[in-house]
Amino acid sequence: MSSTKASEVIEGPFQGAYGNWYLTRADVTDVQVYRAALGVVCVAQSACILLAIAQAPVPSYVYDALFVLGTGAFGVALSKIHIYMKPLHTALKFLWVAGLLGAIAILATEHALVPLVYEKPVLLLATGWQFVALTGVFIKEAFCFGRAEAIGLTALIPVLLGGHFLGILPDSLEQGGGLVFVATFLYFCWRKFTQGVKDDVGDLSVFQYLAKNANQ
Repeated sequence: MSSTKASEVIEGPFQGAYGNWYLTRADVTDVQVYRAALGVVCVAQSACILLAIAQAPVPSYVYDALFVLGTGAFGVALSKIHIYMKPLHTALKFLWVAGLLGAIAILATEHALVPLVYEKPVLLLATGWQFVALTGVFIKEAFCFGRAEAIGLTALIPVLLGGHFLGILPDSLEQGGGLVFVATFLYFCWRKFTQGVKDDVGDLSVFQYLAKNANQ
């Protein structure tokens, strides 16, 4: 997309906290990419969970391929998400990188990743940081829009991940919680695609103000 086309005004002006701002084609594209990337994360994680619950006879590399797909898509989503607090945004990216490096370290010495992490929950200390970052995204979504599915996902991830790490959840509860997570995440993504683009953009005057002060 050319810079001229990217800067094309779609809507506005809107009154922001620090002045008027306009919605551009580039803003719309960023939101679309963010939502699509989250959708890929949802599909990849849901597929892993459903295959595991069904005990499908698939090779371990299928799980690992889905993990790589979801991890890559989550990185794209984090690059496009709009968060006013830059330190929080940076922290989520750092957690994503930490989880990625942990996964690479495991793959460098083992032939499988996802099945091994499931069998040895202590390895979540290497890879689980991405789920912490994902929880941060749901917290942001819950705080900004107050939607029940975002609040539910914010609670589900620590409960399921922490319970598995500590070994305190029976298999039936883990599987039931996994199914609830899949259904809730799918519903969350569906609702994101029906949401107004301007909602995900936020108040651009705040970002412009922060950028201006950072350069002074």
